[in-house]
Amino acid sequence: GMSDPRAGGDATDSSQTALDNKASLLHSMPTHSSPRSRDYNPYNYSDSISPFNKSALKEAMFDDDADQFPDDLSLDHSDLVAELLKELSNHNERVEERKIALYELMKLTQEESFSVWDEHFKTILLLLLETLGDKEPTIRALALKVLREILRHQPARFKNYAELTVMKTLEAHKDPHKEVDTQ
Repeated sequence: GMSDPRAGGDATDSSQTALDNKASLLHSMPTHSSPRSRDYNPYNYSDSISPFNKSALKEAMFDDDADQFPDDLSLDHSDLVAELLKELSNHNERVEERKIALYELMKLTQEESFSVWDEHFKTILLLLLETLGDKEPTIRALALKVLREILRHQPARFKNYAELTVMKTLEAHKDPHKEVDTQ
């Protein structure tokens, strides 16, 4: 009779241990993904930072080497992505600015900023697919490159949009401009 309650106790202990392990795992993670980020959300305070970010972003836009972009500026990914998406929605206009926005987006595909992708994936995808129809060949080619990078890094996100993405990509491969066709 003694073994029954103890077996039950063991189950509770082992699930408690699993919980403890999970908790210690959470605490050992980098600060930006710790459970505390719920209490302290940098986006709530982004207004005081963003004028600096925007001016730094504008300065960097005239810089050929975008890799000199300081990493701490990428803290506010969500705002940055929102700006990039706003720029990309200028279809058939502002070619240089949109090229820069596409390069920035490509850099973001290689970072582990999943919350940004959770928040903006659908908009990013739809804008990129629209951009495949842009009248500027270099923009079309870049949009394809960015799509390819997102597919490479986060294929699971495409499951609901596979057909749409494939159709648009196939259309892009009929492009008369070699630069676009070969992407």
